[in-house]
Amino acid sequence: MPPSPFATPVSPEWIHVVCGVPRMFDIVDELELLKKQRHSSTGLSPIKSRLVWEPLPFSCIPEELNSMISLSSRTAVFSPNLLEVQSILSIPHYSPPIHSHVEIAARQFQTLLLNRSSGSQLPAIIVRAGELGAYTLSSSWTGWVPAFWTKADQSRIVDVTGGGNSFLGGLMAGLLISDGDIRTGKTGLKDHS
Repeated sequence: MPPSPFATPVSPEWIHVVCGVPRMFDIVDELELLKKQRHSSTGLSPIKSRLVWEPLPFSCIPEELNSMISLSSRTAVFSPNLLEVQSILSIPHYSPPIHSHVEIAARQFQTLLLNRSSGSQLPAIIVRAGELGAYTLSSSWTGWVPAFWTKADQSRIVDVTGGGNSFLGGLMAGLLISDGDIRTGKTGLKDHS
């Protein structure tokens, strides 16, 4: 088994977890146990680590829907790509993708979360959608961040979101400096309204 992401003297504020369902159960259980242990100890600062989960494709199947709902409800951010969330939900995928397909899949997943939640805070759902960019559905902000590319570069582009790892790493950096504000963390724009 890989080393624990919590095996550090100072707990990270944000942890990007790229794994399938079985490993994710281990990680969320460990984090919740550590939070309880730390809470009951005197003189220790609480663990405030938040998880950003990028599920591995082998777990993004309809048979894992209940596990996906259960696990994503225990994270701060759930970020599958469009094909993964469509596969989880048994939604046919079409090429090329269009914005409404992404939004429908995100809302359908959120509805399932709402129906099964026990009043807990829902995660932000960020669906990475290749050349369309990424769509966020959260309690504090819903919207698109377009992919960045130019027509001149189009023939050289393989993955316009830069891949899940770098995209979500950048998101976590934004969340860290914005104190968890999903809109600011994702777009770099502060809402002053």
